Amino acid sequence: MKPILILSCFRNFALDVDLTFLSMPFMLAPAPAGFSLGLLTWLKVPVFYQTLLGFYILISVISCIPSLMQNRYLQICRNSKTWSKTLQILTYLINYTTAFVALTIYLAKIPDQISAKNNLIHEFSVDFCTQKSLQNLISERDILVISLDSTDPASKTSIHSFIISLEVVYFAISTYYYLYFKYDITLSPATRKLQKNVFIATCLQITIPTISLMFPGIYLAYSSLFGYYNQNFNNFIALIFCMHGSVQTISMIFLHRPYRSFLFEETKKIHNFENNSSFWTIEKLLN
Repeated sequence: MKPILILSCFRNFALDVDLTFLSMPFMLAPAPAGFSLGLLTWLKVPVFYQTLLGFYILISVISCIPSLMQNRYLQICRNSKTWSKTLQILTYLINYTTAFVALTIYLAKIPDQISAKNNLIHEFSVDFCTQKSLQNLISERDILVISLDSTDPASKTSIHSFIISLEVVYFAISTYYYLYFKYDITLSPATRKLQKNVFIATCLQITIPTISLMFPGIYLAYSSLFGYYNQNFNNFIALIFCMHGSVQTISMIFLHRPYRSFLFEETKKIHNFENNSSFWTIEKLLN
C-alpha cells in the first residue's frame, strides 16, 4: 500500500508544480483554449508542448485513482498471485495506454491556429466591452486553441472518467462484499475490524480529492455547453485544480493512523522543544 500512496502523492505533486510554477495555465472557458504564464513560457517552450505535458500528468493522476482501491481489493479478496498480476496489468493497460494514445492522436489534430483564433471570439456570449478586451487578449497572447468545438474535449474526457469510475466502483463493491458479507475463517475479528477501517479510509482518501476535481469539471462542462464566460470563475477553477495535490496529501495524513500518529508526535516534540527553549530564555533574562 505504501508504494502506491507514495506514487500517488508524487503524481499529485508533479501536477501541482506544473499548474502553479511550470505552466500556470490561463483558461478561456467555454472555448477549449488558453495560454501559459509559467516558467516554461519564460524559457520559450511552445504552449502546445506545455499543454501536452499538463494533460499527460493529469491523465496519470486520474488513472492512478483505481490503483488505491484495487490494492485493497487484492489484499482483501486474496485472489491467486497469477490472477492478481493479470488484473493489475490489464488495469494499467486500459487506464494508461488507451488514454495516452487517444490524447496524443487528439492533440495531433488541433486546428489551424490562425483561423481558430479568428473564430475564437464567437465562443463567448458576452457584452461588447468584454468582447473587445477578449479580442485584445487573443491578439496579444500566444493562445493555443485545442478544438473548434467547445464540447469536444468535455466528451472525450468524460469517456475516460467514466471508465475510471466503473473500475473504482467495481473494486469498492467487491471489497465491501468480502469484508461485510463473506465470512473468512482465516481472519480474526481484530484483523477484520482493522481491514474495515483501512477500507473506509481508502474510500475517503479517493472521494475527497475527487470532489476537488469534480466541481471544476462540472463548471467546465456547463460553460462549454451553454457558452457561459466568466474569467473570475475560470481563475477560481484553476486555483481549485492547483489545490488538488495538497487536498489528497492532507487527507492521506489524517485518514491513515500511522501517518497521523507520526505527525502528531513530531508536532508534540517541536512544541515541547519550543516551550523548553522559551523557559530557558526567560530564566536567563531573570537571572
